[in-house]
Amino acid sequence: AGLGPLVPGESESLADVVERVRPLWGRLLPALVAGEGPIAVVAHGNSLRALVLLACGLGADEVERLNIPAAQPLVLEFDGRGAPLERVGHYLDPRTAEVEAGRVADEGGT
Repeated sequence: AGLGPLVPGESESLADVVERVRPLWGRLLPALVAGEGPIAVVAHGNSLRALVLLACGLGADEVERLNIPAAQPLVLEFDGRGAPLERVGHYLDPRTAEVEAGRVADEGGT
């Protein structure tokens, strides 16, 4: 059987992913503010980009340049009101993450 031909417009855009991830962020933020963290989220690059967009209030240009490499933990921390402490968090291993993010960018981005 097969999937048949691909049809333009049947894929999921980043805007679609943001809307799919928005309810998750709506459940995570109150837990973080209440001190129920740390919380680990494991997902694919585009889902993580959407989550970082929501969590950090990134603009379209910022999220377009955000290439989250696989297997590189990105830490987002928030104050008691839910505001991010850093613009886009920080990696546990920044040097390796920078190299790997460059590879993601060279392949066309996340």
